[in-house]
Amino acid sequence: TPKKLDWLFGVLDAQRTRGFCIDVETTFPTGKKDLGDRVREKICGAAICWKPRHAAYIPLYRNKQGDTHFKPRMFDAVVSTLREFLEDQRAPKWNQNIKFDADVLAWCFGIKLRGIVGDPMLAHGLLDENRETCRHSLAAMSQYYLPAELHKLSTEHDRMLAHYDPVLKRHSEVPIEIESVYS
Repeated sequence: TPKKLDWLFGVLDAQRTRGFCIDVETTFPTGKKDLGDRVREKICGAAICWKPRHAAYIPLYRNKQGDTHFKPRMFDAVVSTLREFLEDQRAPKWNQNIKFDADVLAWCFGIKLRGIVGDPMLAHGLLDENRETCRHSLAAMSQYYLPAELHKLSTEHDRMLAHYDPVLKRHSEVPIEIESVYS
């Protein structure tokens, strides 16, 4: 709702100097992260986390008819306000494989992600460049470094995608109410 978005953007404005984590969800099947010429229709939304257990999911999906979760003017306003935060060099941003997120945001909405300060995948690649311990995916790193009981979310996420889209496991097929909890 407009009221919730105003609240969210107010929170992000207050957190601007502390920064936040941004994660873009796409319709790409798991493991297939290439930018085709139809990406504009393939972005589902953005998850933003500004402190532990404080996050929001903004649906940004356009179906083949161009429809979105928001009314047209509202959608444009959401993307415009999101652009303001994501292009602000002063607001630190981090995420796993953030280069992909930056590419998708630029391709889909012309947003130039600035202020990137961290990426666990890149950091792990520098620490373990020979990949002796594991791949550099977040799932592989968590399985290697974290206790087994912390892997529950990843398993639940895989089940959720398989339930709503058994073949391709696309985030766009998951209801927003459920996707937002995962994100």
